[in-house]
Amino acid sequence: MLTWQSWMQMMRTLEPGKRVTCLLFAGSIFFCFVLAQLTMRTEDPEPITAPWVSVRATLASAPDTWDYDKSLYTFQITYKEPSGQVTRRRIYAQKTRYDAANINKKTPLFVEIEDALSGPIVRRLSTDNEVLYEPSLKQYVIEIYNRALLEGTVFFSLLSLASFGAAGVMHWQNRQRKKLSELS
Repeated sequence: MLTWQSWMQMMRTLEPGKRVTCLLFAGSIFFCFVLAQLTMRTEDPEPITAPWVSVRATLASAPDTWDYDKSLYTFQITYKEPSGQVTRRRIYAQKTRYDAANINKKTPLFVEIEDALSGPIVRRLSTDNEVLYEPSLKQYVIEIYNRALLEGTVFFSLLSLASFGAAGVMHWQNRQRKKLSELS
């Protein structure tokens, strides 16, 4: 495994020109991570434009605690779209509501979907007497997810800028050394 100390040792053993190249390469890789983070950003939910349709759904996976917020479960449901196609979607729910509803594979679930032009959008999931998922929860999940992506983007941007800056400083130092050696 490459540690910070081994990285510094490796950089010291390289000749000056290769150090600059190595830092430019590292900066480019970090910049690619920034671009990857930017492509994963999730958009806000689309505005409601079509009527909602209520269909039966079934639990398709066991609930897992969401990594970003431990008070939420994430799980998958299966339902039949108005077009007749069976669809599987990942849904989020408050742990307290999910546990209070005592959900298992046989629990009847109802999903309200919007048959929008871009495709069906899950707007609400409920049992007979408990709402598990609604648009405000979806908005919250998107905000948390995008915040985590923003933190990663800032981190990799700073690493990229530091690498490019260090490469520029090393290149400038190499030019100064060459000028001094030519004058001597």
